[in-house]
Amino acid sequence: MVRLSLFFLLLVLGFFQPVFGATSAIEKQLRNQREVLKKMELELEEQRKQLKAMESEEKGVLNTISLLDQNLGQTKDYLREIVRTEGTLNSSVGVLRKELDSIGTDVDRQQEAMKKRIRELYMQGRRSQVEQLWQLLQKKESPDRSLYQVRRLLRDDEDRVSRLHSSERERLERQNRMESRISELSRLRRRKAEEEAGLATQIASQETALDGLRRDKDVRQKALEEFERNQRMMIALIETLETRRKQEEVRKRKENEERKRKGQKPQHVTEAIVAVGPKCVPLKGELISEFGMHEHPILRTLTRNLGIEIRATRGAPVKVAAAGSVIKVASMGGRGTAVIVQHGDVFTVYGHLRNIMVREGQALRYCQVIGEASDDDSMNGPKLYFQVSQAGRAIDPQEWLRSEP
Repeated sequence: MVRLSLFFLLLVLGFFQPVFGATSAIEKQLRNQREVLKKMELELEEQRKQLKAMESEEKGVLNTISLLDQNLGQTKDYLREIVRTEGTLNSSVGVLRKELDSIGTDVDRQQEAMKKRIRELYMQGRRSQVEQLWQLLQKKESPDRSLYQVRRLLRDDEDRVSRLHSSERERLERQNRMESRISELSRLRRRKAEEEAGLATQIASQETALDGLRRDKDVRQKALEEFERNQRMMIALIETLETRRKQEEVRKRKENEERKRKGQKPQHVTEAIVAVGPKCVPLKGELISEFGMHEHPILRTLTRNLGIEIRATRGAPVKVAAAGSVIKVASMGGRGTAVIVQHGDVFTVYGHLRNIMVREGQALRYCQVIGEASDDDSMNGPKLYFQVSQAGRAIDPQEWLRSEP
């Protein structure tokens, strides 16, 4: 009988293993998705605070449009993540229902077996156990072994009851979990409906802002001036870095000449890391705008682009184009958080980044990841701004990427 019980237990465990395995995988997926949703909710909450603050503050036209576009894009991403989580919750509820059905069938089978056992005891009475003991004691086996067999048989009923209670507890736990999932699913669907309604409002607000920009000459002129001011600031920054580079070269050369004049050993001068060989494409994607003169997608007027813009997915890794050293990490007008890397007399700029993985002064190896693409300070979704300047002058990044020293 013990062997039969053991076989029955193994059979039950084997039956439930695939289902419980599926539950474990879904639970892990749900935990990850909840963390992602929580992070996105915090980011959206912060952005919406900024948008609300803009109602009472004087902000740049491009900055306002940029934040509207950023909030719009992240709302869409948030809705997509809600839909994914909704699908996972539906799967979880489906698996839990199957588990409940399986456990319910097992409980019914055990309850029927218990009813049968109770009927047998009622029919036979306790004398059957005394007779069983007497028969075992009449055998030529060791009395201790016979007594062990009796006790084992008497414990069988207790094991039956214990297994039944365990199955009932398991069923109750699955039932509670399924009800919790259904409740969570209902809350998620309400949130999705709210965000979908809010998304329609955001799209209308953005269209109104863009339409006002295109129709109002004064506003458009103000935006154009803001754009050109950002361009001038970038040019001035690169010129400053180039001047500093030249001054440093002159200083080191003069120091060594002075040491030679005094008969001292010249100091070792660490050569700047220069771009050698093929370049690494920082990010692969659709080219939004090319280098040089082009029509601005928002301002609808000809503007000069100092670099190129590459469309990206939010969080896509951005790589440095060549070995070099980080010369600056800062927030820059119209380009969000940017990293500037020096390669000898060449400076490369990587804008609209987040989760920066490098620091100023750090030496970088070829194709090293420096951060992630984002839509920070962008007016047309997640992207990478990539600029190349040589000897203080902006050059075509695409040509530079294809060239070899």
